[in-house]
Amino acid sequence: MRPSETQRGRLWLENFDEKERETAKLLVDGVRVAATSQMHQELNSRLDALIMSGEIETPVLLVPERGLADLPPLEDSRSRHELFGTYSLATPYGPAPGSEGPTATLVRNIVRRYRPGRAVVESLATTPASHDQREALREGRYRSVVILTDYIGSGNQTREFARTIVRNSTIRSWRSSGHLSLVALAFASTAQAQGSLTKPGSPLDRLYSVETAADFTTVGWNASQVIAVQELCTKHTPAKRSREALGYAGSRGLFATDVTVPNNLPFVLRRQGRRWHHFFSGRSIDPELLLDLDADRPRVAIPVAVKRVRHHRLARALDEKPYRPESRLLLAVLALLHSRQQRTGRIAARLGLPHAEVEAAITALTLLGLIDDGLALTEAGAAELRASKRAVRTLKPLPPLPDVPYYPTSLR
Repeated sequence: MRPSETQRGRLWLENFDEKERETAKLLVDGVRVAATSQMHQELNSRLDALIMSGEIETPVLLVPERGLADLPPLEDSRSRHELFGTYSLATPYGPAPGSEGPTATLVRNIVRRYRPGRAVVESLATTPASHDQREALREGRYRSVVILTDYIGSGNQTREFARTIVRNSTIRSWRSSGHLSLVALAFASTAQAQGSLTKPGSPLDRLYSVETAADFTTVGWNASQVIAVQELCTKHTPAKRSREALGYAGSRGLFATDVTVPNNLPFVLRRQGRRWHHFFSGRSIDPELLLDLDADRPRVAIPVAVKRVRHHRLARALDEKPYRPESRLLLAVLALLHSRQQRTGRIAARLGLPHAEVEAAITALTLLGLIDDGLALTEAGAAELRASKRAVRTLKPLPPLPDVPYYPTSLR
């Protein structure tokens, strides 16, 4: 069931004038609420695939992401947190850990799933003392430290937590010598975070995601719809919360989980009050709303996605020609690459697909010689795209044969 069709969604729409409700419906139906069970299952699969392909080298030290506010308070306000210095991986969580609690449980379950005694994926959370954890770090000779999290919005929390890890002298030394990589693995991350966390100077070496989290720029709205939604959010946000009108730092997020509602969603979706029918209960989600919502990943019809990047003839051909599903996906990715959508995350968001499916399509296009290593179309790729845009050829039907026998009327 779409969010606007739920009982909570219908009540929330009553907060707006009749002329605003279409825009409000557009906003609330753009929200994606993911189930914890689905996230954990797909994070497990994604980690396995990255290890099997060698993109994440083993042995792996798996670390659940934590906010700095959840770490022990610093004695000196001028000092900074450092892994195995001001906190350890066994530092207990607070009374209300939010999504960090389920993520820590997932780390424990992943470590248990790998065969005991085989140092492929490990966690030092059961080693209580920081000194012992430092020794275990050296003895483990890890090749990768993987920060695991459910969602990366603005990227600030992940960046700050990663910095506490690279401040450790051993990790910093191993990383500078190329012996160790620091990567993050999220179920969902925004296109903004994928860009900022992979820039030079980032504490992370790589960022992997299962899917791209929707925001105003990737959900598929046109320019006028984005402007209308932004104006709606600003108008219905109280003055004292105006900085949160479009979410934390103006991030315009549209992703939530069944455990928590991130603060980068527009405030109008999190607003509560006497004269306001709330959709989300602040940073949490009502159980009855969870029962009504469809937790499946919203997919975008391939012709629609292709049409949005102005490949109208190809979109029409994909509608009319009997392409196999695999060929449809390859042509769609080829069209998006031609339109300079060259980040895997952005292509995944455009198509509503997991990153792994898009990466597999890109690998196939490379092997077919249709794109080069820089994801630019080759001459063969451009020719294939042109050929696929050709309209279906319509032949005139032959005249019907007469039912009477044919008799010659003259001789030669």
